[in-house]
Amino acid sequence: MNLKTVLSIFLLLIQWLFLNGAAAARAEENLPPLSLKEFLSIRYPMDLSISPDGKETAFTVAWAEFEKNQYEEHIFLAGPHDPARQITFGPGQDRTPRWSPDGKNLAFLSKRTCEDEPFQIYILPLSNGEGRRLTDAPRGVLDFCWSPDGRSLIYLTEEPAPAAVEKARENALDKYDDAIVHDGEKYRGEIWKISVDGEASRVFLGSSGMESLALSPDGRKVAFTTDLTGDRDDVRKRDVWVLDLETGKARPATNRPGMEWNPRWSPDGKKIAFLAFFDPPFEYGRPDIFMVHSGGGEPVSITGMTDIEVEDFRWPAGGEKIYFRGLAGCSSRVYSIRPDGSNLEKHTSGGKTAGPFDATSDGRILAYFQEDSAHGPDLFIKGIKDKDSKTLSDLNPLIKNRRISAQKSMRWKSKDGLEIEGILTLPPCFQKGRAVPTLVYLHGGPYGVVQNTLREREFQIWANHGYAVLAPNFRGSAGYGHKFATANRRDLGGKDLEDILSGIDFLEEKGIANPDQLACTGGSYGGYLTNWLIARTQRFKAAVSKYGIFSFLTDMGCSSMPTFELDYFDKWYWEELTPYLDRSPLKYVRDIRTPVLILHGEEDDNTFIANSIEMYTALKKLGRTVEFVRYPREGHGFEEPAHQADAVERALAWVNRYISPVKEMPLRRVGEKIEQGPWRLKVLSAEIVPDYSGILAAGKFLEVRFILEDREEQTPRWELRADKDISFDDFSGTFHSPAGIVLESLGTTSLLRGKDLLVSVSEKEGENRALSLRVAFDLPPALTRGIFKIKNLPPVEIDLPQPGAEKRYISRPSSR
Repeated sequence: MNLKTVLSIFLLLIQWLFLNGAAAARAEENLPPLSLKEFLSIRYPMDLSISPDGKETAFTVAWAEFEKNQYEEHIFLAGPHDPARQITFGPGQDRTPRWSPDGKNLAFLSKRTCEDEPFQIYILPLSNGEGRRLTDAPRGVLDFCWSPDGRSLIYLTEEPAPAAVEKARENALDKYDDAIVHDGEKYRGEIWKISVDGEASRVFLGSSGMESLALSPDGRKVAFTTDLTGDRDDVRKRDVWVLDLETGKARPATNRPGMEWNPRWSPDGKKIAFLAFFDPPFEYGRPDIFMVHSGGGEPVSITGMTDIEVEDFRWPAGGEKIYFRGLAGCSSRVYSIRPDGSNLEKHTSGGKTAGPFDATSDGRILAYFQEDSAHGPDLFIKGIKDKDSKTLSDLNPLIKNRRISAQKSMRWKSKDGLEIEGILTLPPCFQKGRAVPTLVYLHGGPYGVVQNTLREREFQIWANHGYAVLAPNFRGSAGYGHKFATANRRDLGGKDLEDILSGIDFLEEKGIANPDQLACTGGSYGGYLTNWLIARTQRFKAAVSKYGIFSFLTDMGCSSMPTFELDYFDKWYWEELTPYLDRSPLKYVRDIRTPVLILHGEEDDNTFIANSIEMYTALKKLGRTVEFVRYPREGHGFEEPAHQADAVERALAWVNRYISPVKEMPLRRVGEKIEQGPWRLKVLSAEIVPDYSGILAAGKFLEVRFILEDREEQTPRWELRADKDISFDDFSGTFHSPAGIVLESLGTTSLLRGKDLLVSVSEKEGENRALSLRVAFDLPPALTRGIFKIKNLPPVEIDLPQPGAEKRYISRPSSR
């Protein structure tokens, strides 16, 4: 038996153990699951910068604040002997920390007052910890870097409109002269130099579309990228340019097709490294590190022979190697390589995914974030030659006290024999030989990837509700080399569809997926695949389509990035119409019979909302089961925490309605309208309340507010008895009756208590009879979720705040 055969048997054994529950991380422990709000509130890193001496690391952490319906973003500091601590505060956002060359000051971008304020540079002296604003750029700072001597900074901004033009515009608006010229507003980039004392001067006025500054080691030249137009669809024209600060003149250093980004200078200042796609001019495929002489010339790939897809890189001033984060399969690692492309080394462990990273200027110390399927992201530091690393943060301690469902990568063969990898998450209740409801979760792109991390989509939430989740990295995904990434060119919805269906077949054969309880969901290209799947097969009992393509003609005609279709179909629709029609779900809309929930942001200029409007209208006219929800202020994807939570809750409620893991009656969610017979129920909100006019709970009060309507007025009088008709089931077989009915009078909220509380509604001629009521339950402090029941109506699932959570609010009324 050769080594390859032994290895194959070993991998199959590991997969068998996982599928039979032996590898479930913390799923079997007696711990509560992560609630939806807790999951969405996981703290995650955005950027980091290690000090020149390697003794401290500054990093940015973001997290959801549901009370404010926004994401906080602040800077933390950690050292080898000091726990990570937050060093910037306030209502705004702080990001992009950068150390001064002497390590005494930290510069960062911040907007401190309101959402519409642009980012400005602030400087924080580490000696006294008080930050001060340095710049006052009218259109904000896009990027910046320190000068080698630490006395000044170079930053990129956009030119403001002249004062006379702004005044004329204000006067025109007062007269309702507010016509907007499409693509009319373009702003040229400006490069400024500012001393740490605040003396600023413009050193260059460039073109629109400028990005990514990098200052040469001697401080005399600036590398930047530009597409010369600022048109979002022209990113593939972006080249590296070099500005001579002494002459004020700029010239291109590259002229290759395709997008280029993230320029970095070599330690000697003679060359510039940058990222670009291996196969231009397409915007997908393997990104490599390229290098070009600063005076121009033919770029050479440094990482091309590895087939690892580069996500970010550093070139330390005193180091002999380039460090980069590369995507291989469903995880990312930090690697190093010599500038000539030799001596590739791995520096982070397998089975884990590396995030933002940095290296000291001498290249001897590496700081990086890392996470896996059972733990949130944390900061690690290690010497390059060290085998072990040291943990410097504990950003999400709550996760240690939560049940985490088993989540692993798995592989299967597609219809044509190609091996496909995906992520499988199993519910805690999974038992060998007992198939469970399964959700197929489809990523966007298609040049995207599902990684094996705890934060990856909301797999854990679906698993907590009894679903297995399969997230395939179908062909066209990132992480599997250039050939795989480009395999669905001129074949969208072709072989990638077979990859997905073969993954479902594999789970059904293993006794994991119940073929009668399948659902699918996805956003962007995943939304397209969702639409395409339900148009081409009847296997799914429910679907949730998020900002997906319904018609490639509509998408190309309305998108701010219409070249997407050209990238994959190779021709515009006026040159070859057939693929635009044949691969559109629109063509097969009459075959869609799966109940589908459609979610879309009203300001999405990528996959324009017309796609979802067309799909909804067609299905409605065909008499299919469909619901369409639009989110104001949202673009391509949902950013507001309230919208993110609402989208997941609606998706759960929709899928539960058709393939609920609960056999007796499908679970519904807060905010959903529930109709059964003559009754209509809507639970408006559920929240934890400390007390009622001094009355304290034995555990904690859960207040549920609902409206119950009798639409048919079958009886002249109907009533609810609190102790018999209303209950809260904690999933352990214990049913809790209300502790009382909540009353509000003259600004005082009180609790009406008693064993035989009766609420009745009498008939009023000409009106539907409705009861608006607030009831309170006294529940155990550690209880995390349960179901609210009224008479024989479908139960409503409610997530409660977890121990240690500081949120009072848990569910807001849903808008339709």
